[in-house]
Amino acid sequence: MKSKLQIIDETAARFNSNNRAIKGRSQCEYCTKDGRKCAVGAYMDETNKPGRYDGFSVLLINSRFLGGIDTVLVPEVRGHEIEFWTDIQKLHDNVDGCPESPNYWDENGLNYDGLEQVKQLKEKWGA
Repeated sequence: MKSKLQIIDETAARFNSNNRAIKGRSQCEYCTKDGRKCAVGAYMDETNKPGRYDGFSVLLINSRFLGGIDTVLVPEVRGHEIEFWTDIQKLHDNVDGCPESPNYWDENGLNYDGLEQVKQLKEKWGA
């Protein structure tokens, strides 16, 4: 099983302001028609097709499936708390132009605020 720290590092390295699965200025898509995936979507199994989970929060996906979110994740990342996946998704979703959320990304990847958020996630989930 991948550790939480591995997943945090992979998520931090995977994205920039241009390649995240965001529709418009702030709506996350788990999988886009052009193949981009969000933070949680990158770890979903083959059921993650464009539009399949649109409008679903991580918590809603967790509550919709018997067995929780693990039922739609690839085996090597199963077993982590739903709160962890929510935190990972929040890192991905924070976008410029959304007043209630800071912008963590620029064209090169994480900006200063994003790096600080990753540091906080590692402190929170590193144990």
